[in-house]
Amino acid sequence: MATFKTILIVICMCLNLSLMSDEIKLKDNTFFKGKIKKATSEGIYFQVEGLDKVILIKWSKIDKDSAEILKKKLDIKKEEPKSKEKPAVVKPAKRKIKKSKLLKPVPLDASAKYKISLARVHIDFNNSEDAKPLLESAENTVSNPDEKRNLYSTFAYYHKKNKQPGKASEYLIKRLEIAHDERDKGYTLRELIPELIKSGDYDLAEKHCLVYLDMFEDGYDLSNAINNLVKIHVKKGDIDDFERKIEALLNSDKNNFKNLCIVLKIYMRRDKPQSKKAISTLETLISIKEKNTWYKKVLSDLYYRTQDFEKAIILTEELFKLQDRDKNHYIRRLVDLYKKIEQPETAFAWLNKIENKGSRNIIYKANVLKDMKKRDEARKLIEDGINDSDKYKDKVQLKFHLAGIERNEKNYNSALDVYKGIISNDKSSSKNKNHAKKGLFDTLNQAGMLDKVQISIDED
Repeated sequence: MATFKTILIVICMCLNLSLMSDEIKLKDNTFFKGKIKKATSEGIYFQVEGLDKVILIKWSKIDKDSAEILKKKLDIKKEEPKSKEKPAVVKPAKRKIKKSKLLKPVPLDASAKYKISLARVHIDFNNSEDAKPLLESAENTVSNPDEKRNLYSTFAYYHKKNKQPGKASEYLIKRLEIAHDERDKGYTLRELIPELIKSGDYDLAEKHCLVYLDMFEDGYDLSNAINNLVKIHVKKGDIDDFERKIEALLNSDKNNFKNLCIVLKIYMRRDKPQSKKAISTLETLISIKEKNTWYKKVLSDLYYRTQDFEKAIILTEELFKLQDRDKNHYIRRLVDLYKKIEQPETAFAWLNKIENKGSRNIIYKANVLKDMKKRDEARKLIEDGINDSDKYKDKVQLKFHLAGIERNEKNYNSALDVYKGIISNDKSSSKNKNHAKKGLFDTLNQAGMLDKVQISIDED
């Protein structure tokens, strides 16, 4: 008898476990309760309690710890669901969705967590009037600190959606008071400060911004804090006084990294750029943070803008060596810089580092060769590109460029042959054919032969 009872208890427990809801925590501490339908490399296909539709929650939106637990628990496959109907992604709807079509009635005994999750879905789908009663109801029963943080975040989200930055700020301040660690505090400040600026409470925004600034030594959060701090003083109308204050602090501590970053942001404002001061500040920052390539990129651009080409060359060559990707960007800049200081041979040497692949690279190289009065080499480069290219799209672009070279050299018959070849080719699109007809018309007009032919240009 005892054995039968034990088996019965185990069976009941198994049934109970199978009926339990799954729970997903997002990076903004929002919780979703419901049932996982499928997991893929893209995200989780999840049916939220009270929703008829399956939604896609991407891995990038899910809290790191929650994601790790889910990945261990589930067998993630790469293929997408076979169903033809694509699940809705969690994002604001383009049109208002009626409650009767979207949601089922809320159970009377629903937990605060469930109500908050459901309110979040309402807000996502622009049903704010349905979200507020749920949040107010949850506020009366919530006691767990995690749930309180979730509640205050969702209230703030609700007021942001309704363009009420003052109200959003109030709830974010409440959330800040119960932040569970420094990371959570930083996240809340990052959300709070822009809302305070929007609401016009600049003094309180500055107070929180200084706290935010003290929390980080480098990286995105420091940059974000500085951007907001400068924005606050611009809004207050005392940016010049603030600039003098920071400069005075730097007089006593020339290598203070944060203050250097602050004045750099002030000097590089779009409305009143101060290039000379910005260059001096960047040079100091690079001496402190030698491995930071971003400062070097900005300084290289400033040298270029202020026509200090030799210094720009030194930095750009250094950046070229450091970069693994997009090296062609730096090669093009170096070609341009060496042309500026009238060193065409060095420019040509850098130009040869660009591979003859793709019409864009070949046309760029041909244009530089033409500027350097190496027209025969430019023509040969284009012709070789046409012969070597496997893609018709690249071929036709190169042919148009070749026709342009022939026209400029007054080799009108050669240019006409190129345009005729494009028009007669079955692979040419109607757009390319019309473009070629226009080129043919312009060439004939330029050669004084227009009265001998008739050209019709089709509409796309």
